[in-house]
Amino acid sequence: MPAGSEEIRLPPRRIEDVVRMLDYYKPDPATVTRARELADTTPPTDSGKAELLDFYRKRAAANARLGRIDQQIADLRQAVDLSEPRTWERAGLLGVLATAESSGGNVLDAARHSDEAIEQLPAENPSRLLALLQAAAYYYATLGDFPAARERVRRAEAVFARLRGKRSWEARGALWTARIERARAEIFRIEGRLVEAEASYRKALAAYEENRRQEASAGADGERAERFDAILERSLASVLLAQGKLAEGEMLARRALQKSLERVGRGATDTAQGLALLSSILSEQGRYAEATRLAEESLRSYLDSGAVETNLNVVRARQSLGAALSAQGRYREALVIFERNRDLLKGDPVLLQKIGTGHIEWIISLLRSGNPAAAERMASTMLERSVKRYGEKDVRSALLQGLLGAALAGRGDATAAIEVFRNRVPLLLGQARNDAEAETGTSRKQRYLVLILEAYLRALSAAASPSDAAIAESFRIADVARSSVVQQALTAAAARANIGDPELAAMARQEQDTQHQIGALSTLLSELLAAPPAQQLGGIQENLRRDIARLKEQRDTLLRQIVGRFPEYAELVWPQPVSLDKARASLHAGDALLAFYLGERESYVWALDAQGRTNFSRVPVGRRQVAEQVGQLRRALDPGVVSIDELPDFDLAAAHTIYRQFLAPAASVWQGAKKLIVIPHGELAQLPLSLLPTAPAEIPAAAGERFAGYRDVPWLVRQVAIEQLPSATALVSLRRLRERPIADGSFAGFGDPLFSAQQAAANAAEKGGAERGLASRGVRLGLRSRPAIGQVESAELAILPRLPDTGVEVREIARVLHADPARDVFLQREATERRVLEMDLSNRRVLMFATHGLIPGDLDGLEQPALAMTSPAVAPGAGTGLLTMDEVLSLRLDADWVVLSACNTAAGEGAGAEAVSGLGRAFFYAGGRALLVSHWPVETVAARLLMTEMFRQQSTAPTLSKAEALRRSMLSLIDGPGARDAATQRTLYTHAHPLFWAPFVVVGD
Repeated sequence: MPAGSEEIRLPPRRIEDVVRMLDYYKPDPATVTRARELADTTPPTDSGKAELLDFYRKRAAANARLGRIDQQIADLRQAVDLSEPRTWERAGLLGVLATAESSGGNVLDAARHSDEAIEQLPAENPSRLLALLQAAAYYYATLGDFPAARERVRRAEAVFARLRGKRSWEARGALWTARIERARAEIFRIEGRLVEAEASYRKALAAYEENRRQEASAGADGERAERFDAILERSLASVLLAQGKLAEGEMLARRALQKSLERVGRGATDTAQGLALLSSILSEQGRYAEATRLAEESLRSYLDSGAVETNLNVVRARQSLGAALSAQGRYREALVIFERNRDLLKGDPVLLQKIGTGHIEWIISLLRSGNPAAAERMASTMLERSVKRYGEKDVRSALLQGLLGAALAGRGDATAAIEVFRNRVPLLLGQARNDAEAETGTSRKQRYLVLILEAYLRALSAAASPSDAAIAESFRIADVARSSVVQQALTAAAARANIGDPELAAMARQEQDTQHQIGALSTLLSELLAAPPAQQLGGIQENLRRDIARLKEQRDTLLRQIVGRFPEYAELVWPQPVSLDKARASLHAGDALLAFYLGERESYVWALDAQGRTNFSRVPVGRRQVAEQVGQLRRALDPGVVSIDELPDFDLAAAHTIYRQFLAPAASVWQGAKKLIVIPHGELAQLPLSLLPTAPAEIPAAAGERFAGYRDVPWLVRQVAIEQLPSATALVSLRRLRERPIADGSFAGFGDPLFSAQQAAANAAEKGGAERGLASRGVRLGLRSRPAIGQVESAELAILPRLPDTGVEVREIARVLHADPARDVFLQREATERRVLEMDLSNRRVLMFATHGLIPGDLDGLEQPALAMTSPAVAPGAGTGLLTMDEVLSLRLDADWVVLSACNTAAGEGAGAEAVSGLGRAFFYAGGRALLVSHWPVETVAARLLMTEMFRQQSTAPTLSKAEALRRSMLSLIDGPGARDAATQRTLYTHAHPLFWAPFVVVGD
């Protein structure tokens, strides 16, 4: 949710409202039956020319309704032949014929028929001419003939200028404005000039909406205007999708879909297209199950409209459904869909080529379902075709070579696979960086890249005893694969961030815009090369190749300039993978490093220390099994209960199993270290390693103080201090910074934000409201309330529960650090996004946010990690109420500590967990040296004790590392007196259960 977006009405976070609409607008079988009856009617033999022309026109419309494009085109040609030359009727029929040819994939004939329609206009009719020129410009742009497209736009602009002087301007000027803006927008979009395209589409849409209001006030049927409204909203949504503006794109796609359903129902092509677009947007957000549901509905809508199974739109819808199933991990179901298309299109190789991008997901489904031989055959065939069209060094060919390498690795030929990967992975990594920078199709392409990198890892580790070179290469590749989702989020956020240096901001925007154009023209070239030679314009492909090469040269020049002038920004956006030797050189005496990677079938662990010892081990469990293990442990750490009596036992056996699998094999390297630097991956990022028992242990039978038995468990925290990093690259970057002791009075703390007017009113009515959270003690488990948003269809900021006790915690830390409460503490109405963004934080050495941490999808339209701040409903003009990742990137900090004392700041589920690491990286870029984050909703009293003791430790021993200060604070909580009854001073329970002492982790150095 970008800053300043208060005016954008964002969509719900789930699609139940869309599903309800689809259920309401049932398809009408009678309409399809009537269309079929008319489409199957034979021409009358005893009719005159006019009657016969009318018959073909009507039958063409019926065939169009059924998606029988070839029959529609044949009927329209008959109607054109029967019409009189240079009449309005012939011009109109040729315009419809052009649309049909374009729908059938023959854009060249569409352009020719459009030009012919212009020639056939019998007299000057500026309004009709404007519409035909707009269509012609679109067809020529789709053919890649931009000079011809621009020439028709220039003619349209001349016509538009004449129309401005007409008396009918007041009644029809909005419609004409919409047409000229749409003509400009479509050329911009196809060229990849997305900023200009967005602006023109917005103008066209506003004008069409005004035209609809004019027609409604005049009593005219507004159906045509509503149809164009929906078309333009879909077009604008697709441009927003290409720019990574997914929340607003989703909102527009939903609105267009609703208009289509209200106008033509669910069994219609227009509705099917809207569902397909919305499915693509959800897929790009990583909402694969919902994307699959809508892809199924899109195919169903095409079929309910009566369209034949070999119709191009139906074929593409089926291919999209297969891709959605594959992305969701339903590989065998995806194969059934892909094979259905193959069987239907055996006699149409041209159509098979047009849906070629779907074959990537087909190959992946074959690989993931255990058929690498079939995947290898398909990848080889596609690679041969790709090399012939684009060349061996093109990224499309490199992707297919990477998939071929994955197939080779899958069937056990590690040597051949490694050779392929070494040659092609660098090119794929470069393209992934470009895609993330331009925010084009990143979710899908990142999945492809990670699959290839995992296969590379598997091949490198295939030997019983991998060589030192193979271990070093696997370490580097794992660091790239592990951080790919984080890097994607960070790169996109950096592109959106309010960069302080105007020159860098201009260069970054120019580089992003250039990459958009490269991507758009490359896609256009691919589509043109897939068309039969008879449907292509000569010389266009070579012109496009030259334009792409020129743009790449411009982009590379910009990249060199940015890297030379702004190395910190370049390091954030385009980090170079770190070698094992470079990572080791960054370790201090007493440090050891553990890096993990969870693969689909097996996992990997690298251990190294500053003395040169290295250990590499394979763990025979995949990511899904680890997720189950971690989920089992978190049930006792994030239990969702309110009473101490309900708190489940921590599964010590399961925790020790993780230690035995992932840490014990490398114990000879890390045991004895003073500090263990951990680079987690996947679900291991949701579990602080400090709570793993280093030996088998059991909780003794209940006796004495509650949870006291946990004090005797050999927790890893008793052996070593632990800090966490998102990547080895981050280690090298952070170790360049000079560590400093905490300075008194250099603190800023934000806490107890108010998320709704109701919370503000209740707070005003309370006496000492900020303190009341601490009253919940005794046998009640004082967990900070977590957002109840799991199954909620729509979640706004106001749904978040208030955290009043965080105000006490912020004040406690301020007291320990000798800060000024009046100057350095910002609570409730003062804890706003705007205050954070407008304050000078560059002199604050400790920065604290005690609030909810949110991951993408938690709230409506939230696309990036964020910290919840006071709502604009409480403090008008204070911002959106969310401090997002791109805003963090714009901060200027010089902080030794950034404390995120919030639930959900260390880990969420799936991609969310990794994206939150991106929030940490954003704070690092902004100038933070280390973060303190929590893994689950913290218990309020324990959190306060833990935090204040940690800062007390650092204040009294300034040379103490952050990780060691946290370790000592944890041990003091484990071994301390626990929670006591205020009246009797009797111990109610100890804090030795890991729920109390283990939630926080140091991220950074």
